[in-house]
Amino acid sequence: MDINLLAKKLLDAQEYAELTKAIKLLENNNFEIFYNNYSNILETLFFVHSYEAFMDFIEENETVKANIFILGFLAKKNKCIEIGGYECELERRIKQFIAEKNTNELNNNINQLHENVYTDYDGEDNFREYISKLNGILIHYKLKIVIFFNDLYCVCAYNLFLLDISFVDHIINEWQDDDIQIII
Repeated sequence: MDINLLAKKLLDAQEYAELTKAIKLLENNNFEIFYNNYSNILETLFFVHSYEAFMDFIEENETVKANIFILGFLAKKNKCIEIGGYECELERRIKQFIAEKNTNELNNNINQLHENVYTDYDGEDNFREYISKLNGILIHYKLKIVIFFNDLYCVCAYNLFLLDISFVDHIINEWQDDDIQIII
């Protein structure tokens, strides 16, 4: 299992075809078309706000790894949420992501948790502890938040996926990606 196979599972056929087309542009070094089509994702992932800045990024890093781009693509398609290594006041974003995908009963249960959730990659934070608490509620609905971590192009990036619990074990046991780690 890698991020491409996960994307194939989560995206509909049209979205996956779009992703496949994007990856081919990247692999064929069609950077201008790639940037023009996916600048919104690239700006979020790499903080590049122009084609020239993107080309500087390519020159400095030699390329853009497709697996990292796929994480950004999945976030833009609302299949996960991206969280940086130094963010605060995350509770509302996380709950909103869950709420968009579930029932009122589940949303009422998770709304009982109230914490100022933050990430601090270099120090102590309560991010993972909060996700563990949420997972304690989500398990009763056969769901789990899984956190994917990468630090390839930045200090730290987390992607949170809300997945069916039956699929989570398969992902964790079969995961094969050197750039992206599963931490919960």
